[in-house]
Amino acid sequence: MLQKLPLDHWLRLATVGFIATTGLGILTILPLVLGELHEHYDFSKELIGWFAAINITGIAFGGLITALVIHRVGMVRLIQIGLLGLMGCEIASMFLLDSPYLLVLRLVAGMFAGVAYASSLTSFTVLKTPVKGYSIYVLVYCLLSAIIFPFMPSVLHNFGLQAGFVFLVGMTILALLVSPSLAVFQRKSHDFHLPPLQLSALVRNPTILLVLLAYYALQLSGGVLWAYIELIGEAKMLSEHFIANTLSIGNVIVIPFALVIYWFNDKGGLALPIFGGLGIFAVSLLAIYFTSSPWGYAIGTVFYMGIWAFIMAFYQSIQAQHDPQGKVIALGAFINMLGQATGPALAAMFLGNQPYVNIVGLALVGLTVSFAGIFSSVLALERKVVPELK
Repeated sequence: MLQKLPLDHWLRLATVGFIATTGLGILTILPLVLGELHEHYDFSKELIGWFAAINITGIAFGGLITALVIHRVGMVRLIQIGLLGLMGCEIASMFLLDSPYLLVLRLVAGMFAGVAYASSLTSFTVLKTPVKGYSIYVLVYCLLSAIIFPFMPSVLHNFGLQAGFVFLVGMTILALLVSPSLAVFQRKSHDFHLPPLQLSALVRNPTILLVLLAYYALQLSGGVLWAYIELIGEAKMLSEHFIANTLSIGNVIVIPFALVIYWFNDKGGLALPIFGGLGIFAVSLLAIYFTSSPWGYAIGTVFYMGIWAFIMAFYQSIQAQHDPQGKVIALGAFINMLGQATGPALAAMFLGNQPYVNIVGLALVGLTVSFAGIFSSVLALERKVVPELK
């Protein structure tokens, strides 16, 4: 266990955060990409939803593939395979934006991205408190996003969507160059393999299923809004730059939220941050829905982004506490992206001619399901009554 980390290990944790962020690169700028596809490539509301869902579905299955093969391939090598495949797909996407094969290519790109993302996050299992590793990842992700969002709309406007993929290729190359430094976190990865007997035990454990259902519903709620957040702003007659600056500030506001994770984690409490966070999440959604003011949209969006990242870390902590060996965490990476994919897919199916902002209703349903699923688990952990997964 790496209980007390020197500076070079903290830098390597930041490297993990950068590689994981690179794996989720398309999601980092997804609202801007969807806006470009809608405006310049005549993507309909439905097709925009499917584009988002297919990318995220690919990442989800990449996470599942990682859980099944990492014990054979090794973390660092699997990260590099994922990044190389992702780089090839990003380059190909630049030339296939008008092609009917684009969605198939993005599914494959998502799978490679998911492999890089999930493999890098397994580094945190060597930490005494993995939730703190996740908070470092959140900090890196949000700092990079805060840097990217102010200038990316101008880049896409002046140079086209191809420039966005060039940027993603550059991130992938840099991630490949720094990936060997993660060898310090290399470990025997059989803990992340899910043999049939363990999966069978997992399915028979209702508490674990409720935890994963709650995580799925939370990610559905956050993912459906993230896919359409720029288009909601445009429908409210807000400028590209106002929306981009709002998203950038949202990523900055996550930083203090992530730092608070340390305090709550050391205190050991779960009920206050999770139930309070879900309440703030719901209020921010309602603010986005009902407001006609630019500042109402901005405040609601900023708090939605901050509290979503905050709650995610505690949901991941609950998964670890229910199963310290990592089986639930490995499956949770798959559930995470599956939830984020389902939201845009459901929106694509049911939005029709309704205003974009109506997807807030779907997000609120997801939050309600998430609360119901996580409620008993939080109370059990507060009482230190945790069913074992055998």
